[in-house]
Parts: sequence; structure tokens; C-alpha cells
Amino acid sequence: MSHTVLIIDDEADIRNLLGDIFTDENYNVLKAAHSEQAFSLIADNVVDLIVLDIWLENSDMDGMEILKNLKRDQNLKHIPVLMISGHGNVEMAVNAMKDGAYDFIEKPFQIDHMMMTVERVLEQKNLYDENARLKNRSDRLETTHDGLSQFRSESMHDLSTMIEDNKKSDARVLITGEGGTGKLRLAKLLIEQSSRSKKSVHVIHGHDLTAANIDDVFTKAEEGTLIIQSIEGCDQETQSSLLKKASSQDTLCRIISLSDEKLDKAVENQKFSSTLYDRLSVIKLDVPPLRNRKEDIPILVSDIIKDICDDLLAPEINIDMAALQYVSGYDWPGNIKQLKLAMEWAVMNVFLADKQSISRNDLLFLGVNADEADLSNQDDDNIHYISNSEEYSSALYDTPIKQAREQFEKNYLTNVLHKFNGNIAKMADHIEMERTALHRKLKSLEISYSPDLTKMAIKS
Repeated sequence: MSHTVLIIDDEADIRNLLGDIFTDENYNVLKAAHSEQAFSLIADNVVDLIVLDIWLENSDMDGMEILKNLKRDQNLKHIPVLMISGHGNVEMAVNAMKDGAYDFIEKPFQIDHMMMTVERVLEQKNLYDENARLKNRSDRLETTHDGLSQFRSESMHDLSTMIEDNKKSDARVLITGEGGTGKLRLAKLLIEQSSRSKKSVHVIHGHDLTAANIDDVFTKAEEGTLIIQSIEGCDQETQSSLLKKASSQDTLCRIISLSDEKLDKAVENQKFSSTLYDRLSVIKLDVPPLRNRKEDIPILVSDIIKDICDDLLAPEINIDMAALQYVSGYDWPGNIKQLKLAMEWAVMNVFLADKQSISRNDLLFLGVNADEADLSNQDDDNIHYISNSEEYSSALYDTPIKQAREQFEKNYLTNVLHKFNGNIAKMADHIEMERTALHRKLKSLEISYSPDLTKMAIKS
């Protein structure tokens, strides 16, 4: 599902021009000419980005006042704001950034520059959302020390011991491991155990960290923790600037670096600074791939399925022994990320088939041939459903978890909407969701609805 951009500008020509640009780039677009209209739209919609003109005629607030009000509101301050103006200057731009704006662009703007900035700010917002989700989840792996000690594998017990031994340390940490092994979760776990657990956390990708923005990035981390994902993505100039920061006594934040590669190999190949490597890896943690700790898979599967059902408002779903044995024996080249995605698809399929348990047949998209599965006790409808599951295989691993979740929510809510013939009140009671929140959820998923089911459709 595309992001929603709110354009606030008193000039209709500018609103329409930007609206057309964002629409062409597959964004959802909202438009406001003044502050009252803007806050009304924000209250009724899920807004991912605000493009805000500094000067607004016939408005109770100008752009700077709107920005300050947004950043003071605990429920709105996370929405990134991109300021625009045809009469800007350096002082105005600096003030806007100090007040919380992501960036400042002068009119007339170049479309390529505008869209590149928008893509970058939305990527940062995705990191913020993921950061908040990890912080608020009750998943034991992410929020408590017991999240590691619960596992059976020796490698995870070793990690648990290292965290326990170093939980009071402020030393810089390097976490390595294949993609999808849960390095960010482990970083969050380290923070939860540290003396900085109540302080700010800023997350950034290595390829987004530059010599030009490094001071601003460290300022955002304040005295908390800076997590640098894919640290190997930093170019030579950025590595040099990062080394200065890591070596400076003025740097107050703790640095936790994540890498999908063995950075010592990059050092040997002179692609990564050996001095910087030594500075960042005071504590080194290596997260093992899932295929090397298969004894942990049943615990992960149980937790993942429970979290999926809770997050997606689905009834409790189990997994039978044959399916669990198959999942535990699978190599999972995409590690925990792939396991979670597979379980989301399986839960969605089981729910839509009106079943309560995941069977091995519900996992055919992982590569089992249809003739290897026991279909003797399946009726015709279920056999058709299983064959449809195989059709998911080509797209499964190219689908981000967020997109898979949204697809499940669309299917789930559409199914329930049909069940109650479009009656929102009954639907809200059934799924135990506040009616206003349900309206917003349906709108955010682009599910059109009406008591007349002939008018109900999902927009493509």
C-alpha cells in the first residue's frame, strides 16, 4: 500500500502540481489550503509525510506555527515534515530544521530532487515506525533477557551470557550475521538491558549516513544510542568522519553497528577501515543463521504465530506436528525474516480456509511438490485452496512483511465485512475494535464498503 502525503499550500497551482507529481509516483495525496483544513485531514487520515509551505495566506497559522504544533503533539510529532518556500533564506531553513522539519526545499523546486528527498524521509519514517514497534512489542525476544535464554541452542545461550556479562557496559558494539537473523532485535535487547534504556534511540542505514549529515545524525541520538544498520554501506569519506566521531570525547551517544557481512574480511580487502573496525567492535556479537540452530525453531514459530494473530485481529491458530516438523527441518535461507513471512502467509491461508490449524499442506509454497503431500482426506474445495497456495511461491520472498500483513488485513476485513453484509457496527463488535478506528483502518487499506455488497470492492 502506498504512502499518504499531505500537501499544505495556499496556492492552488502548487497544490495541484505537487498532487499530480505524487500521484504519478503512486502516492496517496491529500491537499489543504490552510491550517484548519490541514489538521482536519490529519485527524481523519493516516498521514506519512507532510509537505508544508512556510507562508500561508488566509490561515490561522503559518507553516512554522503548524510545524511547531505538530512537533508538540505526542501523537503527531513522528510525522516527517518537508518545508517548502519561494521566499526562503538560510536562517529560515535553519530555524525550520531546529523546530523539527526534516528538510527545506526552495521554490521553484526540481522534481528529481524533491522525489529523492521524499524517498529518503519516508525510509527514515519506516525505520522510526519499526523502531517504535520493536520498543512496544511484548515479544520476549525483543524486550527481555529471557528472550534469549528461552532458546535451546548453545549459540543463543552464549549470546545470552555475553549480554548478561556486558549489560552495564557503554562500550561500542558490532553485531554481525546474515540478513534476517534478528540483528536489530538483538540491538534493541542490548539497549533494554543498558543504562541508556530510557534515552533516545536513532536508527540509520549505513548508505544513508554521509560526511555531510553525520553531525545531525549524532545530534538526534543525543546521549542515547545510535544504531547504524548495514555499516558496510558507508563510503570511505563517511568512514573517516565516523572514526572522528567515535574517537571524540564530545560524542555522548553509544554506537551499535550492524552488518550482514564479516567486517574483518572487508578490512582484509581494504574496503573498510581497520582503525574504525577496532573502534566499533569493542564488543563483538555474531548472530547464527537459523539453519545452524534448528532446535530453536519451534519456540520461534509459536511466538510468531501468536504475535501474527494478535496483530491481525485473527482468532487463535495452531500448527500441527507434521507442519512443525517440516518447518523445523527447513533451511530458511532468509532466516527469521523469511520464517515470519512464511508464517504470515500460512496464517492468512488457514484463516481464509476457515481452519484452526496450520498443516503441512498449508506450507506447499515453501517448495513441497503437490504429489508429495497427503491429499487423501481433503475435499475438493480444500485441494483447490492448496493448489492456490503454490501460486504464491513466485512472489512470496519478494514481498516485504509489511505488505504481506496489509494483504492479510485486507482479506481478513473484507471477509468479515461480507459476513456481516457491510454492517460496520456488528463488524466492530465481532472483531473487538472501536468503530472509529475500524473506519480508519478500512480507509487506510482502501477497502470501500456499503451495506449493499454489490458496491463493495477493494481498489487495485
